[in-house]
Amino acid sequence: MDLKAVWEQLKKEQLEQGNHENLAYEALLKNKSAHPVAKLRKGVNLKLYFSIAFALIFLFITIYTPFWIVKLFIGLVSLAYTVGIVFLVGEQKKLKALDQADLNIQEYLKLFVKQIRQILKLELYWAIAIFPISLTGGFLLGYTEGKTVNELEFTMPFYIGLLGCYVVIFPIAWFLTKWMNKLHYGKRLKKIDAIIEEYDQGVMLPQQEATA
Repeated sequence: MDLKAVWEQLKKEQLEQGNHENLAYEALLKNKSAHPVAKLRKGVNLKLYFSIAFALIFLFITIYTPFWIVKLFIGLVSLAYTVGIVFLVGEQKKLKALDQADLNIQEYLKLFVKQIRQILKLELYWAIAIFPISLTGGFLLGYTEGKTVNELEFTMPFYIGLLGCYVVIFPIAWFLTKWMNKLHYGKRLKKIDAIIEEYDQGVMLPQQEATA
């Protein structure tokens, strides 16, 4: 017996009967699905993986740099990424808890979208808070390159250069962060909003219309 053919026939019958609820659940709960929910889940996973990688890189720099001032700022950046990791792990658990909750798909999607938007909002606040520390640490790292501890001096050009980085890079980093989130999450969130609106209006969307 061709189980794949049987399964496809079952899905066809469900569509013909207007039973899209189970099919939508199947689509959004499978990580390999093209459903925007699955893609948003992958986006959160990537944030976690990158946070782990950066935390380890900054920890390595903190341990091996001989300059205490660099240790201080880069160590704080590593700590901030560690806090971000804890936050993202907690948010992942909340998203997984939604899968186990006794919810219909409309309730599920509303809570899922709310959770994703909360993650993005808090991430933006986190980025604003960490930016002065990470920028200063990065500037110090470059400034101390090739110098010994005895050669390190903080002269006026150092402070002017640091101030210039704040003035130029901060706005760029701010808008780049918002643009990246909009690019990778905005379209999919809007797609799910459209699906929710269809459900609010009493219209069930077929599985193929819920993919992006």
